This record gives sequence, C-alpha cells and structure tokens, in this order.
Amino acid sequence: MIPGFAKKFMLAAWIGALAALLPVAAFAQAPAAPTNLQATPVASDQIDLTWQDNSNNETAFAVDQLVNGAFEEIGTVGANVNGVHVIQLAPQQTYTFQVRALNGSLSSAPSNPATATTPAAGGGGGDYLTTPAFPDFRFRVRIYNTSTPLAGHKEPDCIPETLCVSGAIPGRSEVFIRVIGPRPNGYLWPTIVRFTPSRVEVDVQQISTGITKTYVLPAVPPDSDELSGLQDRTGFRP
Repeated sequence: MIPGFAKKFMLAAWIGALAALLPVAAFAQAPAAPTNLQATPVASDQIDLTWQDNSNNETAFAVDQLVNGAFEEIGTVGANVNGVHVIQLAPQQTYTFQVRALNGSLSSAPSNPATATTPAAGGGGGDYLTTPAFPDFRFRVRIYNTSTPLAGHKEPDCIPETLCVSGAIPGRSEVFIRVIGPRPNGYLWPTIVRFTPSRVEVDVQQISTGITKTYVLPAVPPDSDELSGLQDRTGFRP
C-alpha cells in the first residue's frame, strides 16, 4: 500500500460523512445584491418598484420598507422578478424602500434605498377606477392625445357590466372595459374597446392578488375607420 493512502482515504471518508450530516444551506451562497432600485408613484395609494437583478441563484426577492427609522420586510416576490407594485399606501406620504435577493435563509446585501411620495387622491397621477360590476378589479386608464397622458375618468352613463372611461373629451366615453368570465379555459378575460384614435394605456389590477397587467393600444390616424381593441384570453384566474 502506498504510504499515507489509508490516512487520506479515512480523511476523505470523514469529510464525506460530515458533509452528509450538514444541511444543504451550509453550502449555499448568498446571492448578489440587486441594484438600481427605482420607486415611481403611480397613484395616490401605489408606488411601483423596479430593480436590476444581479444574481443567478436567488430563490426570491424581499421588499423592505423604512418604518420608524428601520427597514422592515413587507413581502417577497419570486426569483427573476425585477419589479413589484406596492399598494394600499396613503396619499401624500413619503415612502422609502430597499430590496434584497434571497437564497433560502441567506440574504444579499440590500439594494440602494429608493424614495417616492404618493400624490394627492384624485390628482393627476391617474387614480384607479372601480365599478360594482367587477368587485375584485380596479382600472387605470391613460389617454395620450398629446405627449402628456390624460387620466381617465369614469362616466356614469354606461351600458351594464362595462366601465366607460373618458379622458381627451370629458363627458364622452372613449374607452370601454369589461372583464368576462370565467371563460371555458378557466380565465377571466379583460376586454378593451376604444373609440379614440389616441394612444390608450390600461392597467387592470386583480385586487385579491395584487396582480396588475398593462395593455397598450397604439395611436391610429385620425381618419382611420378601424380602432383596434383587444381581449386577453389568459388574463386572470377567478
């Protein structure tokens, strides 16, 4: 036998046995910290966060909010996500956030802090619109008849189970929004019909889950006979 081989073999066996007893987390590495965190106020009760994902081994991202001088975790999102809607905030309040990448119980260093102030309720930021026809949904409409978007306003005179919205021409319904379903594939289908040649952007948020989807209808020539609409057949689960 080669001198020392038995000792090396025993040492290797001991290390292997020790590794088998240790939890997998003992060999995991903390993920790289996210960077370029940005906070954008989009409504009187909502701030959108976006960041750069710099890790390839994260299992989730934790969102922290500054409360009484210290950051507290307010929620997590899945791996490879680089943005989140923070909702149910107060109008005209300043909020500061940071984001951390997680790998199981391991956490990265925090991102840069990002601060934003929510606008006043009913201000030009474009608050969400609601209707009793769709109690689990709220909607935000922006109509671009100029370079600056006009916040959509709910029109009371509307057909049943439809949200009628004006913006460029107050008092005249320019966008119809409905949520149909559940359809045969099991999804609720957001449907948007527009009667304006302007560019239209619509955010549809499922309140129970916080999931928001944005739909964009590009501008068309003013003399066009075709005003495009859309229907998302895999929109939301009921």
